[in-house]
Amino acid sequence: VNTKTRSVHSRNSIFDRNPKITILFVITISVLILDVVLTNIFLLYTETMQSEPNPTLGVKSEIYHHDFIKNGSVENEYPILHDRKIKLHTNSLGFKDKSSRRISLLPSKNFTKRIVFIGDAFTEGIMLEYENTFVGIIDKELNKKSIQVLNAGVSSYSPIIYWRKIKYLIEEVGLKFNELAVFIDMSDFCDEKYRYRLSKRGHVIDSNPYSLDIHPRSHINDSGFTDQIKKVIHSQTTLLHQATNVVYDLINRDQVNFSLARRSFEFNNWNKIPTTYQQKRQKKILQLESCLARWIFEKHYPDK
Repeated sequence: VNTKTRSVHSRNSIFDRNPKITILFVITISVLILDVVLTNIFLLYTETMQSEPNPTLGVKSEIYHHDFIKNGSVENEYPILHDRKIKLHTNSLGFKDKSSRRISLLPSKNFTKRIVFIGDAFTEGIMLEYENTFVGIIDKELNKKSIQVLNAGVSSYSPIIYWRKIKYLIEEVGLKFNELAVFIDMSDFCDEKYRYRLSKRGHVIDSNPYSLDIHPRSHINDSGFTDQIKKVIHSQTTLLHQATNVVYDLINRDQVNFSLARRSFEFNNWNKIPTTYQQKRQKKILQLESCLARWIFEKHYPDK
């Protein structure tokens, strides 16, 4: 009897000695379980309510990585634009255009000059109809002066793709034009250094296995135990996911967040560059884009 009494007393004394820790432990476990349950219920609900993904005009290119399909037309809805319908078209060259039309390789006699624009998402004009992109606006104005404008820009392009695509268009397709306007973007630095490279055949290929198209609950590297923990925290919790991000970001201010390695190969290398160099480079790139836009405007609108 005495042995049983001492055993019960010993077990009770553990909780009696640490009541606050015990309560905190129970609350933590309860919140964690509730976090996992509610997160999975929400994910299940969003999956059932999710509409069909928008059709895409994108296509893989064996020569310069990716491009648009030729003579394509789609109508997309974007939640960020309050589900406003956007009509997108590509011409016979696979360029974003006002309609799916045929573009001759030689400049038409109706035009005195042909200008080709190339760049990444900003030049393409993502989530915008062609007429509302800056290239489309320039096209409309220069068309009055009998100058043809073509937009070869596509999202996630970088200088190596600008060069390879234009080389392909000139040497293999036979496209003729008078001027080329290249719009450099600040993201081109990282894409050029870490994402793309030339293969032995001279084709643009991925140099890094990470995908840049980040889905809110995917694309976490599974190479180690830490990455597995990150994946579980990110995919199965909401409160814990946010908490780990806050704590990790406070400790490592120059790194990406803990739970989702979002373009970590890019940002971590970028953070190694001295801040002064980053600022100087960004300033130069912004000045270059500004100068290009100003040069084009002044060249064709000398009176304004």
